Amino acid sequence: MYLGKNSTAINWDQSYKNHNYTWTIEGPSPELVSLLCVEMIKPPGLILDIGCGLGNEAVFLSSLGYNVHAIDHSQEAINMCMSRHRGHPVTWRAESVTDVSLQDESVHFANDRGCFHVIPAHLRKEYVDEVYRVLKPNAALLIRGSLVTNDYWDEVSEETIDMYFDEDRFVRGPILPMKIFSETGGIKGNMVSIKKR
Repeated sequence: MYLGKNSTAINWDQSYKNHNYTWTIEGPSPELVSLLCVEMIKPPGLILDIGCGLGNEAVFLSSLGYNVHAIDHSQEAINMCMSRHRGHPVTWRAESVTDVSLQDESVHFANDRGCFHVIPAHLRKEYVDEVYRVLKPNAALLIRGSLVTNDYWDEVSEETIDMYFDEDRFVRGPILPMKIFSETGGIKGNMVSIKKR
């Protein structure tokens, strides 16, 4: 079963219950590690991990001394994170990226590996508004997503990003091609770093 922009929380929960989460990788993605080196975000800053899945990147960030608030649409994914990563000081929450339980301008960095591209078009403005609300000024959001639009996800492209992340509130870096690695090999994708003004 493929999951994507038309999937409900129940679909995602069922996928995790059936151990059908081939989009994961062990440990952090190389692009996240590289960005942390370049951005020099010093611990213990608050990091929001959007669509955390099984929590591998959240745990990596926590191990570096960051305060991590990891969210996923799937309660089952969050349950698995709490079980698999006991002892790691991560705040795990089953909540929507359109309604994050954090204070305004409290987040030093937001991490999105494969979430934005499965957000339905009618909710993307809410996603952007909520990310804007929680990010500190000059804080960055790293988005990684599909290079193409299909039945499961929408492309992360210059046009798509510029449509939602307006230049009055955000500064966009270049859209860079990449491979989003997974247990099954991965997909062709793009990544972009976006800073709140």
